[in-house]
Amino acid sequence: MEEFDEKVYVHLLGIDIIAEQIGDKVVMHVLDIENATEGIFSWTTTVHIDDFYQCVKRKEAMGEKDPVKKAIADFSLLGICVGDE
Repeated sequence: MEEFDEKVYVHLLGIDIIAEQIGDKVVMHVLDIENATEGIFSWTTTVHIDDFYQCVKRKEAMGEKDPVKKAIADFSLLGICVGDE
């Protein structure tokens, strides 16, 4: 099984996402600073590492340029891996 060597940072549409592996989970901290109406709007999403890497493999098969960051964006913003429906 693959592991994160360090935290992964994603900036998307004014939203910053910091992802890290903690045990058998990928934890994604989302900070929506630019779009928050009052203060900083933030949340955390957690997904099992096996589900995360299955999503990464699907993104690779679809030809995504950066499948890890795409999987992070999907899970942290939508709660699912797009393409799993």
